[in-house]
Amino acid sequence: MIASLSDYLKEFPILGIIGAIIFIGFYFGKSMKYIKLPAIIGYMILGALLGPSFIHVFNDELLDKLDFIPDMALGFVALSIGMELKFSTMKKLGKSIIYIILLESFGAFLVVLGFIYLVTNNLPLSILFASVAPASAPAGTVAVIKEYRARGSLTQALYAVVGFDDGLGIIIFGFAFAIAKDMLLVQTGESANNMLLTIFYPFKEIIISFLIGGFLAWLFSKLTKKMKDSSNIFILITGLVLFTIGICETLHLSLILTNMIIGIVIVNTQKDSLLNRINDKLSTFLPLLFLLFFSLAGANLHIKALPSLGLVGLVYFIGRSIGLIA
Repeated sequence: MIASLSDYLKEFPILGIIGAIIFIGFYFGKSMKYIKLPAIIGYMILGALLGPSFIHVFNDELLDKLDFIPDMALGFVALSIGMELKFSTMKKLGKSIIYIILLESFGAFLVVLGFIYLVTNNLPLSILFASVAPASAPAGTVAVIKEYRARGSLTQALYAVVGFDDGLGIIIFGFAFAIAKDMLLVQTGESANNMLLTIFYPFKEIIISFLIGGFLAWLFSKLTKKMKDSSNIFILITGLVLFTIGICETLHLSLILTNMIIGIVIVNTQKDSLLNRINDKLSTFLPLLFLLFFSLAGANLHIKALPSLGLVGLVYFIGRSIGLIA
């Protein structure tokens, strides 16, 4: 029966599937309030139940058709993060926010590096594992903040950390990848590539993201300068985010970083009246994206594959947690 349902959904219109996720996911999310958990837990439980780990309604082919939704959600999340990073507010946090971002990122890198090396005695592998430890997924943090309407210095610090550690994570990965690749080439007796050239790539990615994000934010400000209707402004901001995602996929840039730059430029250059209208529309639209994003995230979770990670996976999880929290 499950197999036949999965086969039937292959031919079912994609919009119908999205509608069903929204309808059922809404009630799964609401049910979480009875056990004092955020709605995103309900969305992920629904996704996991429908995914390959349990009912197998969502197979890999179906998930591939829906893979544009996570990118779209992350684009809007990144924009909303950027629009919380007003320079005047950031100054009030002082140097502490810089220390938090640096120590959180490098702390996770160093602890994971040490833990994985103790288990595997493989330095290149340890470096690669450590290089992906600093980056944090911003969607979960923003979803919980939005749901509980949290405000204050802690919230501002969270926005800054989940935003800027993406850029720092790109730099760390670039350095780590270059070093690990050079070590592996030496071990195999091949000639090492130009390490400086390899390290330059992440800096180039960040610079291009800044330039594109800044230009698109400037263009948006020009187009909305005399616009009064909030609906028209939201149409433009939606087109802007989707267009930016497309550029990032084409040029292999970070869609999170680029959209965040757009938000930072907008919030620090535009009037409060425009910012309030954008935020009002985003507050209405984001819960829908969160529902779809986390339902699909749960569906992509292969629970049966977790034991195959073995000791290395467990050590990575513990080491990353210690590095980020400490």
